[in-house]
Amino acid sequence: MLLVHPVRLAGSLLPLLLVVLFTNSGNAVGQLVSAGIAAVVAVLVTLSQYLTFRFRITEDTLEIRQGWLFRVNTTTRLERVRTVDIEGNVLMRVLRLRKVTLGTGVDDEQVEVEGLPVQEADDLRRSLLWRSQVARAEAAGPTAGGGPVATADPGAAAAPHLPADAPGEPEEAPAEEVLARWRPGWVRFGPLGGSGMLVAAAALGVFSQFADEIIGSAVGRAIGGRVAQVVENLGLWGFLAGALAAGVLVAALFSTIAYVVSWWGVVVERTGRGTLRVRRGLTTTRSNSMEERRIRGVHVIEPWQQRWQRGASLQALVTGAEGGSVEVLPVVHRDETRRLAVRVLDSGEDRATPVDLFDLPLVSHGPRALRRMAVGALVGLFWLGILPAAAGSALLWSIPDAPSTGWLGLPLVAWPWAWALAMAVLFLVPVYPAWRTLGHGVTDHHVYFRSGAILRHHLVLEKDGILGWVVNESFFQRRLGLCSVTATLAGGGEAHTLENLPMEDAVRLLRAASPELVGQFSRAA
Repeated sequence: MLLVHPVRLAGSLLPLLLVVLFTNSGNAVGQLVSAGIAAVVAVLVTLSQYLTFRFRITEDTLEIRQGWLFRVNTTTRLERVRTVDIEGNVLMRVLRLRKVTLGTGVDDEQVEVEGLPVQEADDLRRSLLWRSQVARAEAAGPTAGGGPVATADPGAAAAPHLPADAPGEPEEAPAEEVLARWRPGWVRFGPLGGSGMLVAAAALGVFSQFADEIIGSAVGRAIGGRVAQVVENLGLWGFLAGALAAGVLVAALFSTIAYVVSWWGVVVERTGRGTLRVRRGLTTTRSNSMEERRIRGVHVIEPWQQRWQRGASLQALVTGAEGGSVEVLPVVHRDETRRLAVRVLDSGEDRATPVDLFDLPLVSHGPRALRRMAVGALVGLFWLGILPAAAGSALLWSIPDAPSTGWLGLPLVAWPWAWALAMAVLFLVPVYPAWRTLGHGVTDHHVYFRSGAILRHHLVLEKDGILGWVVNESFFQRRLGLCSVTATLAGGGEAHTLENLPMEDAVRLLRAASPELVGQFSRAA
């Protein structure tokens, strides 16, 4: 870890160092002194983190102590551990070290133990998950058949960092079932992912921060001269078309690289101990392990730009996971994603999930929901499109020396209305597809929400995992007999809302999903 921390700090400062090198501005001696001071600070910070970090596992708790100026002591009860994730970047893999992250289910709090050898990290993961199962069996008492409570093999050796009298565990059984495995053909879904656009936006943000220094440098002036020469040779429209094509290709390239790096070699497997594990990664490897009984639902997402490929990704809603969910599959063919989602929902419990769950007919929200969504879009268009365009046109009319024509020979006062036209497309075009997508359904053990136009969301929640329901009615919804229904649960975003639902359908939904909870407060619609 004495090597990992300085490299990580240097990586965070890399954009600033590149700007300094390319701009070549300022005093060279001062830059060298600043770099030396930064290196000394990095070494001191690393030493303090390394020398002050301590952890131990007692019979009931995990204790972590770290910090020098500000000492932090963290204590976590082992039975509260919900998920165990193992991660290792390139440098950590070279040094055969890993970082173990524990999810406790308390406000997405994550407990990290960094710098463990590979074998010790895997032993710690297995020990924590096994102890959680032992604690559950002890709390459940004798089995239905009168047999003893399941316990660990007393002859097994204790895992590293565990006390000698801690419950042991047998060696981990091989994977009982592989649910999904990486396929090279999945790479075709990479170019249209959103990662390339995010990288392009980040690059533009960095450029805007240091635009003056970069343009004023020798490198910037040379690039500017070449760009001007290309514009003169191709013309403005040819240059813009070429720049757009180059941007699309670069974004596709970055998206493909990000897809492969993040998901290469992904394996989704179910072990013989009620644990679901997802392993993935090319440079930085990640292993997410979760108890299947902590899975509260699944979330299938279909991005609009990959809908023609029939692509969809999958997340599992897990109590105690960071952000409340664990990514299980990247964007792959929709049929594969749905099949795996059904397998994950089975979760080793005696609750069969319909194989055709995602093809079941759903209850539509009707024309009143379409009217409400259309009015909402028109209101947004007025405030963000028409009103700014009218104000801009009036301002241009009031300037006496303003030119009468603008770019492309159009009247200058007409250009603000181009903004209004763009806002009209943004607000009005998605309304009908979003309304067509809206729907809900209830099966024997699950509640199914579907919504979204740009991102089509298929959300399936376990009935037993729903803690409560919230029904909201805005002033405009109440006039149309509509409401918004929110299911609260200890997983995912902790609250999942279905918009513009007719009140009579909402009552039927709540009574079918949680009859014991809601039945005492309502009557059949």
